[in-house]
Amino acid sequence: MKFFSLLLLVVSFCSFSAQEKTERLYDFDHKVFYQETRVSDGHYLLAVEADSYDHFEKQSVFLLRYAAKLCRSSQFSLVFETGVQEFKALPTHPRSYQPPLTATLQCLSPKIEPVN
Repeated sequence: MKFFSLLLLVVSFCSFSAQEKTERLYDFDHKVFYQETRVSDGHYLLAVEADSYDHFEKQSVFLLRYAAKLCRSSQFSLVFETGVQEFKALPTHPRSYQPPLTATLQCLSPKIEPVN
């Protein structure tokens, strides 16, 4: 069962990456390397490269801000796939290498402003 789900993930990623080119980019404000793959209009695969446990906060805030930018401040759905780190105030052993923080971004309909 594990093999099948891994195979499905690889096949779906390959089909996404075949549609659009993935670029490795750098954000100077948050000091993170990231990759963006545009799957279709309003649908993206985003990956923020992990570099340290302490830097995770900047990586996750960057991802939220970048999602809002890509969706032009409209509502969006951000589904995290990998890389969400466990929080331990006093770890008892060294933290292992973390995979990139990856997410699927789907821009939804524009915000509906309430009428006064």
